[in-house]
Amino acid sequence: MKVPEVQLMPFPTAIVQCPADQPAATSAAASAYGPSRSTESFICRALNVFIDSGLIAPEEDHLELITRFALKAREFFFASALFLPEQIQLDHFFDEFVRLCAAPTPVLSNDSSFESGLPATCSTSD
Repeated sequence: MKVPEVQLMPFPTAIVQCPADQPAATSAAASAYGPSRSTESFICRALNVFIDSGLIAPEEDHLELITRFALKAREFFFASALFLPEQIQLDHFFDEFVRLCAAPTPVLSNDSSFESGLPATCSTSD
């Protein structure tokens, strides 16, 4: 089975400039499914997530790719949600997605449990 090749979008500028003001979305639905902010402002936000988390930021083309995937993942997640998200929820999802792209996910063993006390694995009975 042949795996399709990933094509990177060209990066428009050598330096990412954060816009001074970011226009607000006209509605929650527009925010969830079609963000009104420019891609460059989201790239800037992703860069800030790396800096604020004490992580080393990737090169510009990789940062743009992470940003585009974070926006797509957010769009798909909230499109399937049973509620209309607020801007704070949209921003939190984006920030967490970006952060998780940079940090390895911990591997839990079969006898591990989450902070809530739930087991980390589901048992199956045949």
